[in-house]
Amino acid sequence: MPHAAAVSKPDRPSLSGREALTVEIAGRAWTFLREGDLETLWNELSEDRPDAEDMIPYWVEMWPAGVVLAEHLIARREEIAGRDCLDVGCGLGVSAIVGAHAGARVTAFDIMHEPLAFARDSAALNNAPQPLWLRMDWRFPAVRAGAFPFIWGGDVIYERRFFEPLEKLFRHALAKGGRVWLGEARRDVSKPFPDRFRECGWNVAHLGTTKRASATSAMTVNLWELTLPDQE
Repeated sequence: MPHAAAVSKPDRPSLSGREALTVEIAGRAWTFLREGDLETLWNELSEDRPDAEDMIPYWVEMWPAGVVLAEHLIARREEIAGRDCLDVGCGLGVSAIVGAHAGARVTAFDIMHEPLAFARDSAALNNAPQPLWLRMDWRFPAVRAGAFPFIWGGDVIYERRFFEPLEKLFRHALAKGGRVWLGEARRDVSKPFPDRFRECGWNVAHLGTTKRASATSAMTVNLWELTLPDQE
């Protein structure tokens, strides 16, 4: 199986057989489509699959960290407009679609095809420009080195085994002088993340903490900015 594959542009999406989740971001209502709820889809997942751990359908949840990140992108729209930006582990496409609406040229990827198809249709439903949707495993980056002045991800550091491959991806894909923005849901498992990245040579700045509800849950979210000292 190739490590990356693009997803084609859709016609106007049908809502038949899909759930629609609505959330307000920066004063506007946004609607995102999903296949069903996490518990139901997780129960349908075969544990016999060798890749079952990577195929848990977390993507069907609207994670508050992604909503906080999307609000940040609107606030920084003058910086990202017209720039090549990478959305990491895009899931439902919340930050990718809002970022594209703010004028960024967004490449958004996920390890599974299903979230990309739903996110693509959600972009059309919200009359937003289509990001380039890419199926990719962040352990095997299929993007050009130094291609993105901005990289972002909402709730992608929820397991410590992700720290190392994400650090390598950011280092590979970030343009000189670029910035990484991460929305991190406050959990014990992610507490070591800032120090771990500092040990790898990153500047890690805490941009703020907020409690945010989405269409499916509420969490306390930290917003972080990562830069490389030798690229500033």
